[in-house]
Amino acid sequence: NATPGFEELVLAGVAEVVGGVPVIGGSAAGDLATQGWWVASAQPGRFDSSADAAAVTLLWTSVHTATVYSSCYEPVPACRGTVTKAGPREVLEIDGRPAGLVYRQWLEAEAGVGAKVAALRALVAGDPAAAGERLFGLSTMRPFGIPGGGAAGAGGGQPFFQLVHPHSVTAGGGVKVFAEVPVGAELALMTTSTDDLVDLVERATEAPAAGAFRSTLQGAVAFYCAGCALQIGDAIDAVAKNLSTTLQGQPFVGGLPYGEQGTDGGGRAHHGNLMYSLLLFGAAKQAQRDSP
Repeated sequence: NATPGFEELVLAGVAEVVGGVPVIGGSAAGDLATQGWWVASAQPGRFDSSADAAAVTLLWTSVHTATVYSSCYEPVPACRGTVTKAGPREVLEIDGRPAGLVYRQWLEAEAGVGAKVAALRALVAGDPAAAGERLFGLSTMRPFGIPGGGAAGAGGGQPFFQLVHPHSVTAGGGVKVFAEVPVGAELALMTTSTDDLVDLVERATEAPAAGAFRSTLQGAVAFYCAGCALQIGDAIDAVAKNLSTTLQGQPFVGGLPYGEQGTDGGGRAHHGNLMYSLLLFGAAKQAQRDSP
């Protein structure tokens, strides 16, 4: 768990030390305007907290585990492009054109949108600099997605997209985001609804590798994006109930972060936004016997 801003560097450092190990995590959440977030860690005789740090825990489990990393979104047909210019956590150009302009055109291409997306469309159609960080709340319904090379979570099932949450449009037409987007990355417009943000978590364990845990599942750790939680309000209780259903009533503990880290079906660790990330605990491992 890290404070927002350098999650990709933390993942790179973890991979350098313990490459190939599945990763799950969530960025610290707090008031966006004041950046009121922090992380803490503790061990016997010592407690540390910081507003600019990462807390890392290594697990040597006595049970089999699986990870799921996915979202409640799907791509909008025909709204895709390639990032041709980027800065630190800013998409500057898509297909050689200002990213803010492309984002607006993608939104305008959609038909039959609801009130929240209509408000988002109106916001980006005006003065980009005046939109400021008001984009943050509305863009939850239509973020960017980077297509991945594998299936979501523990394999099979839905195509994997790493979601990227826009939070402001600059005067120069760039779109500030909460994750790094490299030049050359394919970018898609993603779509969801309030109902989908609640209901689609029930498919979390549908991937074959995770499904193999259904008969032996003992519990889970779950992260569900705080940005999604802000959109659905009191319906977060229904998300918890749906997670309980897909986990067959087994106990789980969860958090609502401003960024989710997880491992895709190809074993690659990502930092994304507006996603959910699960660590599943299954049957006990066979006890290792001493050699005769």
